[in-house]
Amino acid sequence: MQDLARRYDLKVIEDAAHCCPAYYQAAGNGAQARGLQTPNSKLGTPHSGSVWLPVGQDADITCFSFYANKCITTGEGGMGCTNNDEYADRMRIMSLHGISKDAWKRFTNEGSWYYEIIAPGFKYNLTDIAAAIGVHQLRRASELHERRRAIAALYTGLLEEVEELVLPRELPGRIHSWHLYAIRLRPHRLSIDRARVIQQLKEKGIGTSVHWLPLHMHPYYRDTYGYQPEDLPVAAALYPELITLPLYPGMTEGDVAYVCEALKSVIGNNLRLRSRPPVALHAG
Repeated sequence: MQDLARRYDLKVIEDAAHCCPAYYQAAGNGAQARGLQTPNSKLGTPHSGSVWLPVGQDADITCFSFYANKCITTGEGGMGCTNNDEYADRMRIMSLHGISKDAWKRFTNEGSWYYEIIAPGFKYNLTDIAAAIGVHQLRRASELHERRRAIAALYTGLLEEVEELVLPRELPGRIHSWHLYAIRLRPHRLSIDRARVIQQLKEKGIGTSVHWLPLHMHPYYRDTYGYQPEDLPVAAALYPELITLPLYPGMTEGDVAYVCEALKSVIGNNLRLRSRPPVALHAG
């Protein structure tokens, strides 16, 4: 993507909503210059000649989400990051109706009441209270991330022998943010569908979710553009298999163990007689 952007003089805006923080290994002089200045020993030692880079360094603008269930949160809101002063100024103006001055520049002793609307804009600015929460959350980002990694590892250790599940994996040279721990069911091994699994877990006091309903199957896109599930067959096929288990820094080891035991119980009580596995799904 970066090669295409350079070739055609395009700008890249990256949706990294779930990735604050997440990391990947890269090599070369450019990567060395952009690598973590204070290496985090808990990330592990990168391969020879490589460094850890935080997700979000390669785009012209990278956007992170700070919704209530994200890795760090401001309740609602998010953050746009860039090394380009012009883009930063433009984002600030666009986020506040296109106004040339924010409240601090209009209503303090150093400011002036006079302002102008100099560009199209929206009401996207983060409140000062939410921003103050975000500053403190950023200071705790590594701590909260480590806790999420530990919970994800515990889930994997407790569930990896369950043949009816496919677990998320961290690829070599990557460090997952573990915003979500999304598992896949193997429906051909079960006598109930995903909805019944979720309901039975709910009856045991465990809240789960699904991430995500494919966009082309939402009513707006389906009705406006005429999309059918089979138009994106891989997304449509994976969707009924997905369940997101609880994962948040306040979870205890006992909480994780209870979720896993409950899930194993639901699966164990609803096994289907073994039959020929389905044909493997391949993206076209």
